[in-house]
Amino acid sequence: HRGDCDSTKRATDMSIYIGSLPPYAEEAKLVEVFQKYGDVEVRVCQGFAFADYEHQHQADEAMFQLEIILKKDGKLNGYNCSLAWGKRSIIAKYQQELAEKKAKEAEKADKAARKDRDRGGRDRD
Repeated sequence: HRGDCDSTKRATDMSIYIGSLPPYAEEAKLVEVFQKYGDVEVRVCQGFAFADYEHQHQADEAMFQLEIILKKDGKLNGYNCSLAWGKRSIIAKYQQELAEKKAKEAEKADKAARKDRDRGGRDRD
């Protein structure tokens, strides 16, 4: 699956990004680690991989348990690596936060414009 590295392949929040992998990382060794938490498809790329779960609770449990193992041992099945939520999850969260920020800024600008209009009307009298 080395050629199947498209992070947008599955539009779910159930993908775990596995970063900082060595170039020789083997799919079977990663599947061995991640399948303990449910049915998983592992897509190995050059230096990183994705573990895609069928159900959110499986991904949540995998992330929780494997972060503990990484903190304790520093490795997963012999690989130094890092874990994060898959790119689509991160992007979706960022887009939501950005939309909320823009909405607040627009509301602030609208209030300021109304205040200026109100002030401008009194100044002309």
